[in-house]
Amino acid sequence: MGQTRKLIFLKESLLEEIELQKKGIVNAEGILQMTNGISYHLEPAVRFVEEISGNGDLKKMVNTILTIKDIDQKGYDFYMDNVIIDESVYLIEQGFKGILIDKQEIKKDDLSDEQLLSKWVRLNL
Repeated sequence: MGQTRKLIFLKESLLEEIELQKKGIVNAEGILQMTNGISYHLEPAVRFVEEISGNGDLKKMVNTILTIKDIDQKGYDFYMDNVIIDESVYLIEQGFKGILIDKQEIKKDDLSDEQLLSKWVRLNL
């Protein structure tokens, strides 16, 4: 059985494919609910692919995932498919950072079909 990853990066095209194949859906709160019962909180993010200015990856950013909020807070310049840090320019992929939601964090109102039926029977019979 595969291990569930606590942190994932989803390109927008992959997220669209998940929804098209009905393997999951993103709700209004930005939660990706997979059909296998696993859920991730999604935040807009980028993955650093390579340093393209020729200055080298001095900041060790390649393969790092940062949310857009993180980029703004750090004061990095973000434009289209690039992030500029000091003298280095990085090619990035845009997408979403997914953080695994522990089942205990899911609202208690999110009841299974059996629980909903049981609740309805108690209230109506």
